[in-house]
Amino acid sequence: MSVAISNSSALVDAITIVNRTTRRKIQTPESIDDLGEINLQIGRIARASGLRVRNVLLSDNWWNEDSGPMLGFLDEQRYPVALVRSRRGYQIIDPSSGRKIPVDEESVQHLSVDARVFADSLPTDIAQLSQIPLWAAKEVWPDIGFVVTLALLTTLIGMLVPQATAVLVDTAIPEANLRMVLEIGLGLVAAAFGVALLSIAQGIATVRFSIWVNAKAQHAIFCHVLLLTAPFFRRFSGGDLLDRLMAISQVSQEFNSTSIRSLLVGLTASLNMGLLFYYDSRLALIVLSLGLIVLAATVLGFFSIHKHQRELLDLQGSFKGFVFEITSAVGKIRLAGAADRILKLWLQRYAKQVGVGLSVQQTEDSVDTLNFSVPLAGLILVYAVGGQALIEDGAGTSGLSLGIFLAFTTAMTTFLLGLTSLSRTTIEMLEMLAKFERIKPILSAERETKAHAVSPGILEGRVSLRDVEFQYDAKGPVILKKINIEIEPGEFAALVGPSGCGKSTIFRLLVGFEHPTEGEVLFDDQDLTQLDLGAVRSQLGCVLQSAEVTAGSIIENIAGSSKVGIDEVWRAAGDAGLSEDIEQMPMGIHTMISEGGGNISGGQKQRLLIARALVKNPRILLLDEATSALDNNTQAIVTASLKQRNVTRIAIAHRLSTIQDADRIFVLENGAICESGTFEDLMRKDGLFASMMSKQQAG
Repeated sequence: MSVAISNSSALVDAITIVNRTTRRKIQTPESIDDLGEINLQIGRIARASGLRVRNVLLSDNWWNEDSGPMLGFLDEQRYPVALVRSRRGYQIIDPSSGRKIPVDEESVQHLSVDARVFADSLPTDIAQLSQIPLWAAKEVWPDIGFVVTLALLTTLIGMLVPQATAVLVDTAIPEANLRMVLEIGLGLVAAAFGVALLSIAQGIATVRFSIWVNAKAQHAIFCHVLLLTAPFFRRFSGGDLLDRLMAISQVSQEFNSTSIRSLLVGLTASLNMGLLFYYDSRLALIVLSLGLIVLAATVLGFFSIHKHQRELLDLQGSFKGFVFEITSAVGKIRLAGAADRILKLWLQRYAKQVGVGLSVQQTEDSVDTLNFSVPLAGLILVYAVGGQALIEDGAGTSGLSLGIFLAFTTAMTTFLLGLTSLSRTTIEMLEMLAKFERIKPILSAERETKAHAVSPGILEGRVSLRDVEFQYDAKGPVILKKINIEIEPGEFAALVGPSGCGKSTIFRLLVGFEHPTEGEVLFDDQDLTQLDLGAVRSQLGCVLQSAEVTAGSIIENIAGSSKVGIDEVWRAAGDAGLSEDIEQMPMGIHTMISEGGGNISGGQKQRLLIARALVKNPRILLLDEATSALDNNTQAIVTASLKQRNVTRIAIAHRLSTIQDADRIFVLENGAICESGTFEDLMRKDGLFASMMSKQQAG
């Protein structure tokens, strides 16, 4: 269980030391001392510094591997320390004194088994594809320079081959100089070994660089996705959004491998072009002309493919969304007898997708055919012109020798193969650019938590909605109209009303998924739009109508990502009226639950979700029909337990008998509050609430 630390400066200093090696700047937010609990303080510092924090467990002998710098904790007081690896291994650094202690079998006994790892979030000013790898690679520029240097050395060594060929044919063989032949042969063997070793080193450095950039970029982008506002996810169908998210990983990988290959191939090609002009400018002009033809074809293919590739990816995203919707509603389709109609729609969409795909493939094949033909055409032309030059050389009228000619053809082959490879790489980049256009709405989307967000502190539990109006779309209907609700700390408030009256929308406003069109949502008289939503939600317990249990054990479902002990889990289960059920299960609290909770009853599922909401000891509890499947005895147990916790409760209820002890009941109709008061007050008014209650009793 986490505890508070009296001096937050040690925590800030420790986090600063941890992030010093990566040159991250740590921002100290105001008033983190009043947050009390150390995990809240760490989260607040990380958000203020634009970082993501992740909990990790330190396994046996963890200090023997390089896991990067981490924030650790000493002894039961959980004093924060920096765990930083040096050449001699990991060290424990005291942030107050700066003292360094090597991590070994003895010192590790004083460390907690959990630690924190920090990672960069995507900067808010990044909205272009080219900015992402440049940002992700800022810490590995030495590796990039190393890769380029190795590529240059490899190319220069490779250029010795045509020169050695010229000397061998023109000098060593005609003069029968066996020593020179041997020296050239040994030199070429040494060059081959050198190229092999350089290629291996280059490959290792490239893999290291690519993995680093990929991991950092993908982590930052997906963290960015998790921070987006709820309205963003309504803009796309499930399948289309999934396709866009998967493109993030694909673009990241393709950009790194493609950009490195393009750089190296371009470097090789340009250097060999210079060598060709050095050997014979007439033949070099022929090769240069062929190179320009390849470049022209690549440019023309670029524009043609880009247009169709963008259309193809849009069709694929729409198609995946369509298939996702079909598979989610197979039962309804069969009941409606609409299978034939759906199949026809599927065929129409698929045929259009295939047609555009064929257009892309035809253009790519045309460019590939040209790239395949150019080296062959180059050899034919060079041999035709060069052969005539060799004849003239035999007559003493040409400066082109056989050795120079063979050296030229060797360098020409390297140049043309490099150029055609660069052409193919350029075509491959088109798909990446088209994918980026689909990713761009994700990168440019608004994040939920602003950089200037204010810490809410420890909430008392007061909740207010003042003159709140809301509509999902500016042109859409008004969902909520002048809602005014005041709930004091520890009170039990209920929202009731017919379907579609706005109850669930109020919950979405309370958790920050939506923001009021007009008016304010306040927690302890603080405007929610100005608060750090992550810090607010960490003090909320929610059981929403759409909540589901996940595949895993009962303890995993209740504890979730919270770092709580088994005692807290049992207490939450007891307060949810679930402890007796757990004790009767074959593996107790370690009993496995299937995805969606198919192997437990509806009542057990609801109590499991309630226990999950309670385990964090929330200040405010939001319950959306959270007890509809409970019997009266279990309902009474849960109600009594929640009263003892003295937590503010806000519940949406359709079964009105479950809210008889509510301190305040707000009755909604057509998006407005038409009645409010206690259960007895509303029954005496004989209004909408009394009418709803009488219908339920009659039913």
